[in-house]
Amino acid sequence: MLAFLSLNKAAVAIALVLVAFAAGWTTNGWRWSSKAQALAAAYTQAQIAAENKSRAQEQTIQAAADVERSRKDAEITIVRGQLDTALIELRKRPARGANLSGAAGTGPAATGTQLSREDAEFLTRESARANEMKAAMLACYGTYNAARNNLR
Repeated sequence: MLAFLSLNKAAVAIALVLVAFAAGWTTNGWRWSSKAQALAAAYTQAQIAAENKSRAQEQTIQAAADVERSRKDAEITIVRGQLDTALIELRKRPARGANLSGAAGTGPAATGTQLSREDAEFLTRESARANEMKAAMLACYGTYNAARNNLR
């Protein structure tokens, strides 16, 4: 009988330990679950804030790129207008004569006003092309600088 009571007390003690362990396990699980939910909420808020900041920066950079693009397009329009005007004027020049073969080292030296129509047109087109490339390069620099300044 004594062994039975002691076995009964041991069983009750083991049952109490198991109940306490299960209660502690459940409580600890709830605590960790609430911490995980708080971390997930903080992560979501940080992600939303980062996305909003990124979108604002993107819009600012895009606006600067649009300004640079319109500036470049306006400059190219001016260059092309000047090219058209110059080509119309150059058509009044005499064509390359028979005495100027165009080969290097032949014919007399000429200033810009003495160039034949074909040579002057070629050089004027090359000058316009270089000015268009310069406008495009400056637009790239402007867009890059705006992006760099915005992302600092």
